Amino acid sequence: MLISNPLDYHRDVPDTRNAACKDKKYPVDLPVTSIVICFYNEALSALLRTVHSVLDCTPARALHEIILMDGNSDFMI
Repeated sequence: MLISNPLDYHRDVPDTRNAACKDKKYPVDLPVTSIVICFYNEALSALLRTVHSVLDCTPARALHEIILMDGNSDFMI
């Protein structure tokens, strides 16, 4: 069993932005975005945790899609 398997998919991710960025006000009508996650031989649990982090930390109105790109992994997830 991989060490990442028992970890929860939803986790608290610290906000590591510069203080000036935290105080900045961003327009609510920004264009939507696509998130591309490239991986190679990554455990499914780690990929799911990453996707959940994106979903938990991104405003729904800003997210168009999440694309997972497998770099020709040696095993099936």
